[in-house]
Order: sequence, then structure tokens, then C-alpha cells
Amino acid sequence: MTRQTAPAAPRKRDRDTSTRALLNAGIEAFADYGYDAATTRDIAARAGLNEQLITRYFGGKAGLLVAIYEDFLVRQHDVQVYAAAAPASGVQAEIEAFLLAKHAHFRETHKLVLVLVPRLLIDAETREQIDMALLERATTILTERLIALQRQGLIRADVDVVAMGDSIAFQSFGASFIAPAVRGTPESYIIAQLKGFARVVARGVAPDQPACHNPS
Repeated sequence: MTRQTAPAAPRKRDRDTSTRALLNAGIEAFADYGYDAATTRDIAARAGLNEQLITRYFGGKAGLLVAIYEDFLVRQHDVQVYAAAAPASGVQAEIEAFLLAKHAHFRETHKLVLVLVPRLLIDAETREQIDMALLERATTILTERLIALQRQGLIRADVDVVAMGDSIAFQSFGASFIAPAVRGTPESYIIAQLKGFARVVARGVAPDQPACHNPS
């Protein structure tokens, strides 16, 4: 009696591979057309996949946009480069390292951020989906390092380092994203401004030096 071989199960496309293909296709489509004009049909066609997978994996186009940006946050400069670097030994160097890492990230994701920011402003669905802890992770790391520097006596005890970290992050967004996007500010000028800002802030939070008294 001849044993019959059971039919082979249909080969399933690896989900990770499909997800990566859709993320890459979404980056291209959003960069080419913006959020509203980019369609899930076009994105799926670029990835060579069924359009329904966008809903299944990401919950729709808004979810795909959020997933793309969060993927950049994990893989690109914002978190990986800054977090991987050892803490600086001084306040100015730490602030400068943060600002330059964020600047590199904004350069890398400029077109994508141009698409994402308006969605965050006008679309509650997009805001609800984004992982704010991930979005703010680099700022959280900066704040933790500023706290450590304060404990070492390099930042005055009366300085609110949490507010300080938030202010530095806002400066980063304004200088590295808004300035080039709206004003076309040259790269060399931005870098100089970021370094100057780090220097000024460090001086402003430095412990007071004991007054020197000249002998009479």
C-alpha cells in the first residue's frame, strides 16, 4: 500500500518581512505625495502585498505613519546614537551631544516629520496611537544625565533639571526642524547655534563661584 503524502501547507509570508516592506513603501509614498494623497492601495502595491495587510498590521494609514516614525526613532539617530554614547563629563558637552544627535535625526527624517507633525496637530487618531514615551525617550535620557551632573555638583541645586531637559528638547525642535523647514536656515548656522545654546545654558546653570576677596 502506497503511503500518500499530505499536501504541503501554503507557504506563509513572514510577517516581519511583510511589515518591513510596508514600512519602506509607506516612507516612499508619504515622502512623494504627503499623507492625504498617499493611498493604502499605492503603498501596498509598492510593497507587493495585499492592501488589507495595512489594516491588519497597523490598523490603517494613520497607524502605518506612526509605526514608520517609531521605527525611525528606534533604528535611527534619535535614540540609538545618543543613548549608546557614554554620558559626558560636563554639562555643556552633554547638552551639545543631545542637540547634535537630535539634529542628525531630524535631517534623516525631515520629509517624514513634515508629514507627521500636521497629523499630530489635527488628527486625534494619530495622537492616540503614537507612543509618547518612545517619542520622548532621548529627552528622558538627557534629563537623567542632567540629574546625575547635578548630583555631582556641576548644576546648581535650585535648577529644575526636568524643565531644563524639556526646554532643551524644544530648542532642538525649533532649531533643527522648524528653522530649516520654514526659513531655510543653512546647516552651518544651525550647528553653530546649537553649540552656542549649549554653552549659554551650561554657564547659566553652573554653580556660583565663591567670591574672591582681595586682602586690604
